[in-house]
Amino acid sequence: MQKYNIKLIDNFLKENNLTKTEFCKRCKISRYSLSKIYKNDFNIDIVVIIKISYAINQKPCDLFIND
Repeated sequence: MQKYNIKLIDNFLKENNLTKTEFCKRCKISRYSLSKIYKNDFNIDIVVIIKISYAINQKPCDLFIND
């Protein structure tokens, strides 16, 4: 089963001392979209994945893990 790699986002937040709301503003995504990722809801726009991966300097494919 595929899941989002939440650890990448959490590590970025911790390293940069950001809240989830600040991170969303930086990525220009809604807080709702981020919460869907944390719930492993795959019903989101691919643009959200691209914006997050760009913000944390990762490839979009790195945001997914196989469990």
